[in-house]
Amino acid sequence: MITLFEEAAELQELLLAEGLAFFFVGGIPLQIWGQPRLTTDIDLTVFTELVNENERIRWLLTRYKPLIGDDSSTLEFARHRRVLILQSESKTEIDVMLGGLADISEELRRSSYQQFTPSISLNICSADSLIALKTVAGRMQDMADIESVLIKQNSVDWDYIMGYLDQVMDYEDISAKIDQLDHLRKTCGK
Repeated sequence: MITLFEEAAELQELLLAEGLAFFFVGGIPLQIWGQPRLTTDIDLTVFTELVNENERIRWLLTRYKPLIGDDSSTLEFARHRRVLILQSESKTEIDVMLGGLADISEELRRSSYQQFTPSISLNICSADSLIALKTVAGRMQDMADIESVLIKQNSVDWDYIMGYLDQVMDYEDISAKIDQLDHLRKTCGK
């Protein structure tokens, strides 16, 4: 049976061979930055450079199956929602967030390769980016994950985190989620 980390490593090899910038988010980096927990899907951001996005989506669809619908409906969903939802041969869900320009991405600059097994190193988002992204998602599990990151990490870059959250305020009102984050920050003494 192939492990989640092995599947992520295979995907990483494909992306590197294609010359695409990327980093893993969600449950995979949580294994390093916070309290490890069971995760059954692969979440990542892939930078399309906003060029030939349809071709890049189609290229991924030649390697993975759409989770719901067919190639055409999945392509249309990805173009409008900026998320490509796929599955591997072993039925692992892969959520690909379509990023824009890699050279201006602070999140990409902060990402790093971390060792998951003796033979697998994956490019994951920073602990700071993970906190910011999970705050935006704002589910109960995300808040529990943030708490585990705050407990495990000696320091985080609050200026970066709050700056990121200020930028996304234009897209949705996340003030209640920021209030939850502030509560966790105080509770964890950060």
